[in-house]
Amino acid sequence: MDVSKEALFSIGQFAKLSNISIKTLRYYDAEGLLKPAYIDAQSNYRYYTPTQLEHARLLQKLRFIHVPLDVLRDFMQCPTEAYLQEVLDRYERQLQQELETLTGRIEGIRRRRAYPRDLRPYDVRVEIRPSVPFVYLHYQVGLSRIEEARDLAFKELRAYLARFSMEPASPPMCFGPPHPPSRDDQVVHQVIAGFEVSQPVPDEGRILSGWTPGGTWYTARHHGLYDYIGYAKAPTFQRAREDGVPIGKGSEEFWHAEVYRIGPWDTPDLGQLLTDVRWLLEADTLGTLALPT
Repeated sequence: MDVSKEALFSIGQFAKLSNISIKTLRYYDAEGLLKPAYIDAQSNYRYYTPTQLEHARLLQKLRFIHVPLDVLRDFMQCPTEAYLQEVLDRYERQLQQELETLTGRIEGIRRRRAYPRDLRPYDVRVEIRPSVPFVYLHYQVGLSRIEEARDLAFKELRAYLARFSMEPASPPMCFGPPHPPSRDDQVVHQVIAGFEVSQPVPDEGRILSGWTPGGTWYTARHHGLYDYIGYAKAPTFQRAREDGVPIGKGSEEFWHAEVYRIGPWDTPDLGQLLTDVRWLLEADTLGTLALPT
């Protein structure tokens, strides 16, 4: 490669001009972030161009705020001030999502400290429930946002029914389709939030109308925080096994529902929440609650 060394900076000169240590420059080279413009074949000395000074300074700005290496590599393909702003905007959104997740986890810890698990045994009931009209919103959301999205959905649906001078025919409810179990907040959860109604209502925008799944539901009444609601599963499926119900691999194969007898909109005392947790273990009909394909 025919390069005039007079137009280049040695690694020592470049380190002083950029205020980046030689060790860090070698690290940037090894990671593919800022490679020397020229390496002398005989001495193996590294040389950099004046243009790379600005690239190095932009790179340091991102390193200072702990931008991940994969994002840095992407940026260094086009190391301009304009692209820097785009990268920073994208990274800010990522951090905001991570902050929301961490904030939700911290809030969960505080809730559990304030409201220990209610240790009374679950009373599992077997209920034959027909398919009935249902008005609902469907949403896809991470675990930490489920309660917030659910509560907003109930508020919107109550206002919609009021336009028809209708009251809900049931407490607020959420249905969940068959799915692999997960407590990972990064997993998108499918939730159908709504109310049973006395007669079908028309669809409008995001608000949909359908029919609930019907058949034999196994129901456990849960007292207290939603954080502990998973404990209702084991006694419910144990009762089903004792009844000889073929349940295959478990809960992920079945529709389930939560019926909020007493919700956070009814009481500020989260220890007083009362929820019926249902699994449709023998279906007569799966209803018509639509999920996006």
